Amino acid sequence: MKKRENEDLLMDSMISYYGYFEEYSSKRIAQKSVKLFIADHFEALCAGSFTLPSFEEMAERVAEEMSGHFEEKVIPMIEKSCPGISEEDLDAEAKEIEMTFIKKHEALLISTTHAALKELKLRSGALEKELRNLKRKYTG
Repeated sequence: MKKRENEDLLMDSMISYYGYFEEYSSKRIAQKSVKLFIADHFEALCAGSFTLPSFEEMAERVAEEMSGHFEEKVIPMIEKSCPGISEEDLDAEAKEIEMTFIKKHEALLISTTHAALKELKLRSGALEKELRNLKRKYTG
């Protein structure tokens, strides 16, 4: 029982220390998700066939980015807090911390996804407008 309490304290201290989902982090995650989405769909943007993703599709992108962001920050703290931890135990601990945190803060995942969709709409609209202007300038 004592071991579980220590693990819970470690988990809570990591989450609060890193401020995993502070406004800045959420905004940065949304912006990076949008940037990656645009890069993946740039041909469709150029061809004029780009469509905005569904909420679920963008939520997957945001969740992937959050996972990477989480690992970037939490894994070093686990290693520092638990010297000599095996790679397998490290991965298991990080995954458990991440899942616990996401369950507690699912509303932040939703709000970050909404922010990403809003940002994507703005950026893709601006890119489409710029592409139309370039086409007019050089082809017509």
